[in-house]
Amino acid sequence: MHTAVFDILADPTRRRIVEVLRSGEHAVNDIVEEVGIDQSGVSRHLHILHQAGFVQVHPNGPKRLYSLRPEPFRELETWLRSYRQKHARELQQTRRPPRTNEEGGEIMQKEKIQHKDDLTITLPSDKEVLITRTLHAPRKLVFQAMTEPRHLREWLGPRVMTMMVADADLRVGGAWRFVHRAPDGTDHAFSGVIREFRAPERVVRTNNYENIPGAESLETMTLEEHGGRTVVSIRVLFKSREQRDGYIASGAEGGMRESYDRLDELLPRIA
Repeated sequence: MHTAVFDILADPTRRRIVEVLRSGEHAVNDIVEEVGIDQSGVSRHLHILHQAGFVQVHPNGPKRLYSLRPEPFRELETWLRSYRQKHARELQQTRRPPRTNEEGGEIMQKEKIQHKDDLTITLPSDKEVLITRTLHAPRKLVFQAMTEPRHLREWLGPRVMTMMVADADLRVGGAWRFVHRAPDGTDHAFSGVIREFRAPERVVRTNNYENIPGAESLETMTLEEHGGRTVVSIRVLFKSREQRDGYIASGAEGGMRESYDRLDELLPRIA
């Protein structure tokens, strides 16, 4: 059994989607209602499950219906059964006590520190998310890559998404709009108005996810340069705690990490 299977099912949102699909076929909008995250997040998780062979999809008129494939779960159950048997034998041969919660916490902390990038996500208040990431490039170059549509097309969003629209009037009062197309053909549109634009250090803008009425937030991006590296901080203020928690549960962190990885690849090419 490949470890990627466990990585896929380790995500709590994907497990919730699997639970929903256990009752039968569902369209994306039905899953959105059951899981409580936006359509973009559901589509992203469904694509991952489909690629891993856990989910199958077939068209039904204008809709695409998703359902579980039984084979991977049978294979997983067989592997788990053999692992339990092996583990039981090993436990009988050792007197080592189980790892304490304290030891487990230390190991988790070490794994977090050793992550390949330094992207961090914190919750400063009930309505906020703070994202920070260090990029190995000068601030002026990073600012251009993170604001100009010609560069945004090259890195913004997960690799499975196609950026169909990237428009931005880079001035105070200017409008912006991005549209990402998911593998299932669903378009995810984001738009807003720039409230503050100070190159190359700060941008404040509204962000409206058009697929869900009222899903609007206020984003403040600041860039600080330290010895040729740039620390990017993005503070997102939501209208409510529920909106913020829905954003976190949507699996946005995975797409964010992938986007920054793509930006890492782009920066040397445009330097």
